[in-house]
Amino acid sequence: MRRNFAAAFTLTLAGAGLALASAPALSQVSDKTDFQVQNLLKAGQGLEVEMFKAEGSGCVSEATIKAFEARIQRLSDERDSLTLHVPDFVNFYPNRVPWESPNSLLNDEIYELRETLFELKTCLIFGQPIGRHSLRWRTSSAFTELSLGTYVIGLNRADQTSIETLRSTDIQKFFHDIDDPAGVGFVATYLFAPWNSPLRVGPFASFDILRQTVNRNFAGGQFLGTTTHWFATTGLKAGAVVRPDLFIYGLIGVSWLNENLNVNFATAATSNVTIPGVTVGLGGECRPASWQIAGHPVTLFAQYQHTWWNTANFYAPASSPAFDYAFKREDDTVKLGVNFYFGAGPAQPPSTPTYPVKALVSK
Repeated sequence: MRRNFAAAFTLTLAGAGLALASAPALSQVSDKTDFQVQNLLKAGQGLEVEMFKAEGSGCVSEATIKAFEARIQRLSDERDSLTLHVPDFVNFYPNRVPWESPNSLLNDEIYELRETLFELKTCLIFGQPIGRHSLRWRTSSAFTELSLGTYVIGLNRADQTSIETLRSTDIQKFFHDIDDPAGVGFVATYLFAPWNSPLRVGPFASFDILRQTVNRNFAGGQFLGTTTHWFATTGLKAGAVVRPDLFIYGLIGVSWLNENLNVNFATAATSNVTIPGVTVGLGGECRPASWQIAGHPVTLFAQYQHTWWNTANFYAPASSPAFDYAFKREDDTVKLGVNFYFGAGPAQPPSTPTYPVKALVSK
């Protein structure tokens, strides 16, 4: 028994000594592996930047794609060589904090490179990128931050019903009239890209200037109706960048209409009022590739909106004291204009220096 115990104890000490003796060697292997992995990762990152830049300038040639493919294959061969010849490559090794397999690091980098290569190949075949990397432009700063715009109101179709009520009997008469003049306006918007996604959302405010007369005319130059001076809207705009140069959005907001209520019979009577309303709309915004000022994007937009206004009342005007007048109105508006974005254009990949790739590990 004592002899067996002594033999076991001797073997345990020998094993511990062997482990201690091999620890420096394992550490040295780990240091060397870490150096090789970092070199390969830097080379892969540099190649990825080159591919991003090539993709950003348009579809590349078949020769360029083959050159990128050869470099990716060389990185893959380097990784396979490490897998075969370095004992601690696939699993954890002591010098890495936090714990992560260098094998998985290189696998992820090579996977990313091959995904980008696929994008370049589809661009060559179809004339435009198809795949997840084609979303990069949408998740950049495109159509974000503060923008100021100006526009023409190509159409503001005011559909108005004027109601005349005899105060003594409540007998009513209804008059329906439409007018659609042009005008001009200004808009300020601040858009965010939540979760760095293609979605865009943010507040906006617009101010429209137009002289719009919606009257019911009678014999002898008599009339009743309204004269619009301006209307303003503030609310929320939300949409998505559906193509690198196209943003589609909807909007909802609260509006205010400033107008004169006019009743002109024996004499003229006018009341200036500002009434609230609710606006909803749809729009599209595009950015021509070459349109910019001092590096800031300039876009074109077209927008349709519909507004429901509160009823405007004119009680017993001096020109017709026996009657009350109410004006109910809805507007359909089409705007065409340009926006100037104060943020930068689409983000470009950062420049990264190229690194030499360490030669294949020898046996």
